[in-house]
Amino acid sequence: MKYLREILDLPLDERIHLVETIWDSIALESDSLKVPQWQVDETIKRMELLQKNPENQLTLEEFRQRLQAKLKK
Repeated sequence: MKYLREILDLPLDERIHLVETIWDSIALESDSLKVPQWQVDETIKRMELLQKNPENQLTLEEFRQRLQAKLKK
């Protein structure tokens, strides 16, 4: 990576902006990316599990609370 040292020396807000810009450029080309079949299969499996067991779903707030509790340990 030719410019890695320069990038790492940027202030945090500029590095975040750079990452966002790179991510946006990737999103513009995302149609050319192929999702592996195993990921499609896993997504379908998880969706089916949630449909069979809707009580296992969490709200975003519940998820955040559980995540924060685990990170504090």
